[in-house]
Amino acid sequence: MTMLRFIAPRAALSLVALAALTPLAHADEKADAIIKEAELRAKKLNTFSGKVQSSKTATPGKGLTVDLKFRRAPTRLRFRAETPEGKFEILQNDAGGYILVKDDWVKPPGGIPNLEGMWPTFFGTVSQYVGGTKSTKFVTNATAGDDGHAVDIVDVVGEKKTVRLTINGEGIVEAVRETQKDGFEDMSLTEIVLDEPIADEVFTLPEGAKVLDPKDLPKPEAPATPAERPGEDPMAAKLVSVGKMAPSFSLKTPTGGSLSLARAISGKKATLVNFWATWCGPCMAEMPDLKKLYTRLSPKGFQLLSVNNAEDAATVRKFIATEKVKFPVVLSTAKMLSNYGVEAIPTNYLLDSKGKVVFRSVGYDEAGLMKALAKLGLK
Repeated sequence: MTMLRFIAPRAALSLVALAALTPLAHADEKADAIIKEAELRAKKLNTFSGKVQSSKTATPGKGLTVDLKFRRAPTRLRFRAETPEGKFEILQNDAGGYILVKDDWVKPPGGIPNLEGMWPTFFGTVSQYVGGTKSTKFVTNATAGDDGHAVDIVDVVGEKKTVRLTINGEGIVEAVRETQKDGFEDMSLTEIVLDEPIADEVFTLPEGAKVLDPKDLPKPEAPATPAERPGEDPMAAKLVSVGKMAPSFSLKTPTGGSLSLARAISGKKATLVNFWATWCGPCMAEMPDLKKLYTRLSPKGFQLLSVNNAEDAATVRKFIATEKVKFPVVLSTAKMLSNYGVEAIPTNYLLDSKGKVVFRSVGYDEAGLMKALAKLGLK
């Protein structure tokens, strides 16, 4: 599961305790049937409430606790998250989508993010989550929780990761463990309430709430990278190091074409690779400065390559047209984000003419970026 937070770490706390495991049995067909049943159950839900807790070995103590409330028709959503860094909230109702950034509500121009990856089967997407055709599935009968209720454990063993799904008797995925070579991520779902009425007030902005344009948000401070202050910023721990070559890629554009890194940097003195999304308040706060920077320095050999995080092409095209974006924009993939170690947005990389990383930051470090550009002869 690839989930990005803006200036907040990835997910959080622990897997539901399991007991009385029976021996694993190779059962692709049975596993597929269980997964399909869970997807169908999710698609039939009219309302859903629950709490998600998750944790990751790479960021111990950086857990995320999320309170989810969802109503299908008409679509309503409330997503309240608590992290060690503070609270984060998403709200969707008839008036549109809103995000609470610190104390300010903002209405992203591209709408709220696609939250399908937040919980497998919440939107009926288990098959997409476990992903890939080159995998082997096993089914185990088990009990879980303090009450010892019966569950099916589905293990999906792929080439690069293993996913364990804990699915209860109602067809709801109540726990997930994703294991890769660098560790694992656990997610568990508790306080589950299905198809009970949820009042409209739950999905309403607080009385007197002021909604800001994302551009009016204060620019976030860029957390220090390990190269500057070792160990202070777990979110930057996986970034490509200064002095190394940026990983190559070729990505789709919102208009259906493709653009490679090699082509983007060709003939340029410097290229800024910016990871962002329309729903990310800090990303929108830095966008006006990036547009001005591109206008000022592009005639001198500066390139800005904008990598959108996990939004559909139509949303990105609308944003480009509305905001009159002139620099090239591409659509990210999970592999590309992993190669660049992007765990939060906005994230920025500055590359020299050969594609070597000369500067990188999580958040918008304007002073650091200007200093790095000056060293490349761009002022």
